[in-house]
Amino acid sequence: MSKQQWTSEMTSHLILLYKNYPCLYKGKSNKKNRNQAYQDITSGLRNVNPCIEFTKAMVTAKIHTLRTQYTSERNKIRKSELSGDEIYIPKLWCFEMLRFLDDAEGIVEGQSNLDPVNTEIEEKGDVLLEGSVDDAPRPFTPDFEVNEERPSSSVPYTNKTPDRTPDSNNETTVYKKRETPVSKKRKLEDKRFSNVMENATKTLKKIKLLTHNDTVLNDFSQYLANEMKTIQNEDILDTLKSDIMHLVITAKREYRAKCCE
Repeated sequence: MSKQQWTSEMTSHLILLYKNYPCLYKGKSNKKNRNQAYQDITSGLRNVNPCIEFTKAMVTAKIHTLRTQYTSERNKIRKSELSGDEIYIPKLWCFEMLRFLDDAEGIVEGQSNLDPVNTEIEEKGDVLLEGSVDDAPRPFTPDFEVNEERPSSSVPYTNKTPDRTPDSNNETTVYKKRETPVSKKRKLEDKRFSNVMENATKTLKKIKLLTHNDTVLNDFSQYLANEMKTIQNEDILDTLKSDIMHLVITAKREYRAKCCE
């Protein structure tokens, strides 16, 4: 099968099947298990596309292409993070589907634990991406169980540059960590974030104060109600209620008068 014959839906199906067999991308495993995994993946693809005669060679070639493309895109993201410029957005439409490859051994170094296959992959700089984000397929439900484990975060990367300093007899390479430049855009975003956090803190303090005042008034109201329950005479109780309301209204008028001064 040529590259052009792999549709987005077929590629998505392949990725989901591939994800279910960690023995193909997590370290070295028994050759028998790997062959069985490829056989299962090939059978799964044939079940969905009975008109296409999938083979192990076609499957391994496509997987190798996807892994190479994913590694290239992920390296571009890391490079943009270290440069301090705007973060690179992957152009590979199935990039998020391949996140589980972050757990694969050797992917950081660009190595592959796939079986040797003859693939026509461009090795000059950027890898040719098959499709773009706009070509992403519509969701579909495969007829097999998919293990939806959350992928781990990207492997930390430390950017160091060698600084050669000669001594009396021989040269010694000393590694110094290079400071990452911060763009103006990121500085502006950090300042905005700081202002948002400051305003949020002030708001929380006000809410806390209001909540405290409400609690005090509620406690007093409950205490007053409990005391009034001890008065069994309705006439005396009505007079007390009237006096309390009169005091509250008088206090509110005095408060408004002071606010208007």
